[in-house]
Amino acid sequence: MASVIEGDVIPRLVLAHRRAAVAAGGVVAAGRPHGQRDPRCDLDGRSGALGGNAGGPGGGPVNRPGDGMTAFEAARPDADVETFAHLILSNDMDRAVALLDDRRARGATFEGLCASVLGPTARLLEAYWSGDACDFTDLTVGLGRLQRLLHDLDHEVAPERALCDLNHRVLVSAVPGEQHTFGVSMLSALFQRAGWHVTDALVVESFEDLVAQVRDDPFPLIGLWVGGPCRLPGVATGIDALRRASAHPEARILVAGPPCAAPASDGAALGADALAETAPEAVARAECLLGRPVEPN
Repeated sequence: MASVIEGDVIPRLVLAHRRAAVAAGGVVAAGRPHGQRDPRCDLDGRSGALGGNAGGPGGGPVNRPGDGMTAFEAARPDADVETFAHLILSNDMDRAVALLDDRRARGATFEGLCASVLGPTARLLEAYWSGDACDFTDLTVGLGRLQRLLHDLDHEVAPERALCDLNHRVLVSAVPGEQHTFGVSMLSALFQRAGWHVTDALVVESFEDLVAQVRDDPFPLIGLWVGGPCRLPGVATGIDALRRASAHPEARILVAGPPCAAPASDGAALGADALAETAPEAVARAECLLGRPVEPN
C-alpha cells in the first residue's frame, strides 16, 4: 500500500496540481507557482485553510500573504504536534509510531489521538505549505503517511461502540475538488467506530455523483468534508441539489472541516443542518442531529 501511494497516487496528485497551476498562468516552482495566491485563501482575503500558522519545519516563522496575525498564528500548537509533523516530513516513522504508542500507553483512545495528534498535524502540514515552508509534494507525501498511520491505528485499536440501528446510516464524502483524502478518511473511520453504518464516497468529481447516490438510497445523514475555504462557494448549490434529490424526506446534512471554524461560517447560508471544525466534533454533532447525543471523548 505504501509503495502504491508514494509511487503512483502521489505523483498523479502532484502532476494534477502542477497542470492546474500552469493553467492558472503561473510558473511552477517549489510546489506552487511563483506569485500565485494560496488557492485556499478565504473570501475576505485572509490566507490559509487553518486560519494561520505556527512556524515552519525549521522553527522559523512562516510568511503569509494578508494583514495581521490570525488566531492560529498567535497560539502555537502542542509541542508534540510540532514534533510529530517534523517526524512525518522527515519520514522518521519509527519515532512517529513511538510517540503515538506513548500516548496510547498513557490512556489515549483512537478518537483522542485523532483529535489531539493526527488531525492537528494534518492542519499544521497544510499551514507549512500555505506559508511556503514545504512544497506540495511534501504536503501530499506527509498526508499519505498520516493516512497510513490512521489506517494502522484503526486496525490496532478496538472500537468501543457497538453497531447502531439502521437509522444511523451516513454517506461520507469530500466536497468536489478536494485533492487530499486524509480528512474525509478520518471522518469515515470515526463514524464507523461510533457504530454508524458508513457508505464512503470519499472523493467525487461533482455533486452530481452524490446526487445519484442519495436519489437511490435514503441516507438519514450526509457528511461532507471541506478542506479549504476556496471549496465553500459551490457547497450551498450542491447541498440544495442533494436535498431536492434525496430519497430520505428528512435527510440531515453536516459539513465538516477547518473552514467551518471561521467566524463567517454559516450553516444556514450553506444550507447545512450543522457545521463542525474537526472530524471528532462532526460525529458528536451528527449524533445530536439524529437524536442520540454522546459524551465527547
